[in-house]
Amino acid sequence: MIMRGKVLLVVSAILAAVVVLSAVYFSGVLPSTSGGRVIVDQLGREVRVPEDPRRIAVLDPLAAEILVALNATDRIVVRVDKATFPPQLQDIPAIRFFLGTAWNYEAVLNYSPDVVVSFAFSPDDDRITGFIQAGVPVVCISWTMSFEDVYEKIRLLGNLVNAQDRADEIIGYIRDILSTVEEGTANLSKLRAIFVRDVVEDGFMVYGKGMEEVMLELAGATNIAHSNKTKYNVGLETIIEWNPEVIVLSHRVKDGPAVILNSTNPAWESVDAFRNRMVFQLPRQYRSTSLEACLGVLLMAHWFHPDANLPRLEDVESDFYQFMYGITI
Repeated sequence: MIMRGKVLLVVSAILAAVVVLSAVYFSGVLPSTSGGRVIVDQLGREVRVPEDPRRIAVLDPLAAEILVALNATDRIVVRVDKATFPPQLQDIPAIRFFLGTAWNYEAVLNYSPDVVVSFAFSPDDDRITGFIQAGVPVVCISWTMSFEDVYEKIRLLGNLVNAQDRADEIIGYIRDILSTVEEGTANLSKLRAIFVRDVVEDGFMVYGKGMEEVMLELAGATNIAHSNKTKYNVGLETIIEWNPEVIVLSHRVKDGPAVILNSTNPAWESVDAFRNRMVFQLPRQYRSTSLEACLGVLLMAHWFHPDANLPRLEDVESDFYQFMYGITI
C-alpha cells in the first residue's frame, strides 16, 4: 500500500508538471528565475524582457500596427521609417534602420529601448545581433505565410505588453471578417486566379504560396500558380497556358492593371482575365503584411463574385478602423 501511494504521488507530480508546461507552451511565456520574464518569440528564442516594457523600439511595420491596436502606442519610443500607419505613429520618432550596407543599431539605441521588436530570418540574423551584443532584448517576428502567423504575432506582442485580452479580441475580430467572406462565397465556383507580385523582364513574378495564396482562396479563387516556391518568374506564354479568369496585382506593380489591360500584344486575347477585364490591383493598405489584409480578402471577394451575399467594404472598413485604432476614415 505504501509503495502504491508513492507511485500515485509520482504520477500526480508528473501530470501536474505536464499541465504547467502545456500552459507555458500555449501562452508563449516561460516563468522567470530572475528579473523580468521570458517570452518565446516566433523564431523559438527564449528572450528575457522586463515585466512591463515601457520603451519599445519597433522595427517592423506590421508589429507597429499591432502595438497600436493593442493600445500600446505610448510604449513605442522609436519606429522604423517604413512604419507609417496608423496615424498615431506619425508622432513617434522614425529612423532609417538599414543604411544599404549596414544596420543602424546606434540610431535605435540612442532612444534607450528596454526591448526591440524586429523581423528576423534566423536567430543569427545581422539585423538583431547588434542589439543582443548591446544587452538589449530583441523579440523577433518571422514570415507571414498565413493568417495563423498573424494571430501568432498578435498573441506574442499581446504577451509582451500584458494585453492578452485585447489580443484575443483582435484575433476574434479578424476571424469574424474572414468567416463572413467564406460564408458568402461558400457555394460559388472558385475562379482560376494568379497573384502577380511585380512586372519583371520578359514576364511577371507570381506568388506560388504564402499569404497571397491564402487571401486568394479565402476570397473565392484558386491559385493556379501554386508552387513550393513563395514567388517565381513566368513568361506570358505560361500565363496563356494557365488562362486565369482573374489576375490580382500587388501594390508594387507601378502601372497597375493598365500594364496588362492596355497591352497591344494580341496574345493576351486568349486569356480570360484580359478579355473580361478581370485584372485588379490590391491597394497597399490591404497588403498581406498588414492587419488590413482581412479587408483585402473582402475586397477581392467583391471583385471575384460581385453578386455574392457580402457586406459592403466601406461599412466593414469603417468599423475595422474604429475598433483597431480608434480612428474614423
